Amino acid sequence: MKDALVQITKFSTAINAGLAKIAEIDADILRATDATLEAEKIHDELEALSNKRAELKARAFVGKTVADTTTLDKEEKSLERAGRQAVEDGQAAKMAIGMLEVSRAETQTEIESLSGQRKEVVVTWLANRRDLAIKRYVAVLGDLGAPLAEAFAVDKLLAEIDARDNQTGNWLLKQVRAGGLVIPHSYKVVRPGREGAEPIYDEPFTWLRDQTHGDRERALLASELCKAGMEIEGA
Repeated sequence: MKDALVQITKFSTAINAGLAKIAEIDADILRATDATLEAEKIHDELEALSNKRAELKARAFVGKTVADTTTLDKEEKSLERAGRQAVEDGQAAKMAIGMLEVSRAETQTEIESLSGQRKEVVVTWLANRRDLAIKRYVAVLGDLGAPLAEAFAVDKLLAEIDARDNQTGNWLLKQVRAGGLVIPHSYKVVRPGREGAEPIYDEPFTWLRDQTHGDRERALLASELCKAGMEIEGA
């Protein structure tokens, strides 16, 4: 079980590392996206200047004058100088986004694989814990036979010496036998001596179906009473 927990811890560490990597990739994608947006913004501004220049020329043509585009030309050159690097960065960012998305997908696939493997270990570990718990439960039920046998033996002896009371031990053993003890079928055992016949499945202890259960304890108690001077029949 400790080995399973070590495995689960290792898987969890690897998964958390993958999630941290994805978070880092997402941040890089966001930065790259901002760079592409900046490049697009400069492209739109340059296009707007070009449209203004065309409009000035159109008005000059209609008015039979010469269009003065000096100011627009200066703005355009200034914007081109400032934006050349941004445009280059934007192109690089688009390429980087593609690479980052591939890396993100690969990391996500790895995380899903690790999560699946971790789940298998967890399921096996939990199933083993349940199996051990049920085995302890069955063992406890097996141990119930001893106190029930002694309580039944006491009632039997009380009846034999004409001191019958409420016969609680006798009643309790009968109630347990009548009601049965809940045990999963997979934890029962096949009753021996039924080769070739339909198998019968019993509890993995014999006291519940042993009709002489308590007789040995009755004999031991009777022996102790005889040693103390009591006369007990069959002792």
